[in-house]
Amino acid sequence: MNKKLLLLCALFVMCIGRISAQGEEPVWHIATDANEYIPLSEVSYLLFADGNEYFSIVKTNSEIIKDVRTVRFRNVPLSVEGVESEKVDLSIFPNPVASTLSLQGLRTEATLKVLSMDGATLIDTVVTPANNRVDVSSLATGVYLLQVNGTTVKFIKK
Repeated sequence: MNKKLLLLCALFVMCIGRISAQGEEPVWHIATDANEYIPLSEVSYLLFADGNEYFSIVKTNSEIIKDVRTVRFRNVPLSVEGVESEKVDLSIFPNPVASTLSLQGLRTEATLKVLSMDGATLIDTVVTPANNRVDVSSLATGVYLLQVNGTTVKFIKK
C-alpha cells in the first residue's frame, strides 16, 4: 500500500508541475511497464484495488489501460530545436511496424528523424514524395518518435 501512496503522491506532484509549465516543451509522460507513453495531460487518474499489485490508468477520454504494474515519469521532447520548416500533414503506416515505415502527406523533400523516447536521434535521413519509406528493421522493439519538418508522430516497432 505504501508503494501505491508514493505513486499517487508522485503523480500529484507531476500534475502540479505540468500545470505550472503548460505550453513548454518537453512534455511529461507516464511510461508504463509495457513501454506505453501517455502524456500527463491525458491522464485523469490511477485506479487501484486494495491488495492487488496491478492498477489501471484512466485517461481523460475514459479509455482505461489495465494491468499496469509499474510506471515511470519521463520528460519527452516533442521537437528538435532549430528546425525551421513548415509543418506537414503526415500519416504513417503500418503502425506497429516490423521493418519498413511508409509516410503519406509529403509534398516536398524533408528531413526525417527517428528518436528514442529519451530524445536520442537513431535515424537521420532525407525523404521525398517519391522516396517516402524508411527502414526501421534495425530498431529494437519499442515506442519511437518520428519527426518530419516540425511534425512529430509516435510509432511502435514490433
